[in-house]
Parts: sequence; structure tokens; C-alpha cells
Amino acid sequence: SYWTHIVLKATHEEIKLVAIGYRYSSRKTLHFIMTEDAGSTTAGECYEMKFADTHGNVHIRYVDRPEVISHFFTKSNCVDKHNQARQYELALEKRWKTDDVYFRLSTTMVGFSVTDTWKLASHHKLLNRYKETTVKQFGGILSKQLMVYAKKLDR
Repeated sequence: SYWTHIVLKATHEEIKLVAIGYRYSSRKTLHFIMTEDAGSTTAGECYEMKFADTHGNVHIRYVDRPEVISHFFTKSNCVDKHNQARQYELALEKRWKTDDVYFRLSTTMVGFSVTDTWKLASHHKLLNRYKETTVKQFGGILSKQLMVYAKKLDR
């Protein structure tokens, strides 16, 4: 195993802080600063680094990292999943003509709202009636509900 991280501890205005420098390749060093209670700095799940040698063969090297860093990377892809659902599954910007910058911004905000509401409804098990509802299907359901309620307000 290589020396892949360093943990530094300090106190600032009575707040205990931890700084971690984490190096998983010769070119990339990541830096994290957190409060002491954010997580453990003991050994966590190793990072599986894949790389090709000069002949194109793929090799794997397991890189040690603290538990708090392992936990961070386990959870950090939730933003990527949200963006993927909004941009590629719901894909409002691809379906609607968004040449006008303000309309595009508005479309993106609608996409955020639909995706956030879909994730929230899924998290709270509010979609039991619609098993395996995709964000695109949910957007259709939400649109219909908004139009029905808008008609009721016109009366």
C-alpha cells in the first residue's frame, strides 16, 4: 500500500476541524476540510483505480482512503443522478425549442422542479399507485394535475 492520505487536526474558535489530503494518482490530490464529527478517519473502503499499461492492458490498484472519504464518494453521485434524470430522461431542453436564453433558463427551472418533486414523491413512497414511475411519466402526471387545478381556479 502507498501513502495515499494525510489527516491534520486543528481547533479554530473552539471548533474541532479535520483536514484530509487524499492522493489516488500521481496527478490528482483532493482536499477535504470538515468538523471532527463528520466521520471517521480510520480505514474505509478502498478506491478501485483502473489504469492501462503501455500495452493497453487494464490494471487495478486498490487505494486506501479514510472512511469519511469513502462515505462521501458513495453519496456524492446523487447530484449526477439528479442531473441525468433532468437532462436525459425528462429532457425538456431537447423537446422544447429553447433558443431564447430566458426561456431556456425557465425550462431548466421547470426541469429542476419536476425532478425534485419526482425524487421527493419517490422518497416518501407517494408513487405506490404508479409503480416504477419514470421522471418523464411523472412530469406528464404533474402537468395534467396542474392544468386540472388551473381550470378549477378559473371558475
